[in-house]
Amino acid sequence: MSVTDSATVKWALYDTSGIFTGQQGTAGRTFSGTKATAFVGTDDQFYIVVNAANLAATGPGREIPGLKIYPDPAKNFISITGIREKTVLALYNLSGEMVLRKETGTDTILQLQNLEPGVYALVLSGHTGRSARKILIKN
Repeated sequence: MSVTDSATVKWALYDTSGIFTGQQGTAGRTFSGTKATAFVGTDDQFYIVVNAANLAATGPGREIPGLKIYPDPAKNFISITGIREKTVLALYNLSGEMVLRKETGTDTILQLQNLEPGVYALVLSGHTGRSARKILIKN
């Protein structure tokens, strides 16, 4: 999806464990291109928009069932369990750049040694749902 000019973006709020908090809404935002966008909303919350289609589909009832991601914070790797179908995993930095992409159909491990410490957005997309998680990588 490529959006130029302005758009209304649907958002959903997750806690630090990646659990949906029940809060969701829409926000107006002007941006362009297909990169992820990070911005502070009018409610002073920080948002990462991977793309409007992914974010709008992430919410109650759309979460990948049984998904577990650990450890968090991570150092050299993260383990992802609960994958039961072809799933695309994409890791984005706060500049909106995809720094890692992997397709898998089973539980997997993502190697993180080559990434800078910081906060990343992990987006998993499969046929039965989509999940987004904040991942903290430390030294």
